[in-house]
Amino acid sequence: MESDENVQIVVENEKFSLRKKDLVDSSDFFNAMFSGRYAESRQKCIFLKEPITKEAFGIFCDYLSFGRFPADSKFRASLIPDLFLAAHFLHCHDFLDALTDKILALVAQCSSYSPILFLFGEEMMLDDLQKAAFDAMKRDPLSAASSEDFTRLPFELLEQLIAENYD
Repeated sequence: MESDENVQIVVENEKFSLRKKDLVDSSDFFNAMFSGRYAESRQKCIFLKEPITKEAFGIFCDYLSFGRFPADSKFRASLIPDLFLAAHFLHCHDFLDALTDKILALVAQCSSYSPILFLFGEEMMLDDLQKAAFDAMKRDPLSAASSEDFTRLPFELLEQLIAENYD
């Protein structure tokens, strides 16, 4: 494999042009794909399907290219589950670690992220994320309640939030 060789990755009809070496170095998935005897190792265009979304892959590409996530204004809470799924699917350990740190920092700053992150943490059995999200909701229940995902929280959790904030 040539180190400067580019490959097109197509996700939901959107093309991303990346260096194969960067993909191989950052992802066990791409390392196996391009280093093995798979047909994709010789192709210039690779199509990825679910669970990868173009928005999540775009953020992964930004992280891969620039070593950071986009500005918080472009980092929507609704993308967080897709980002975690992409990181796991692609086996991108550095990206997953950085994403986890970013999410925990966002939860500490803004309680309106907390309901969706609590639900995602519950679904994926991420106890640290659930705890951080719950603690943020306790600190600022009004911001948490302004989230569209607040009504999806388990009733028992809402009771606990009320009890801890208004006793």
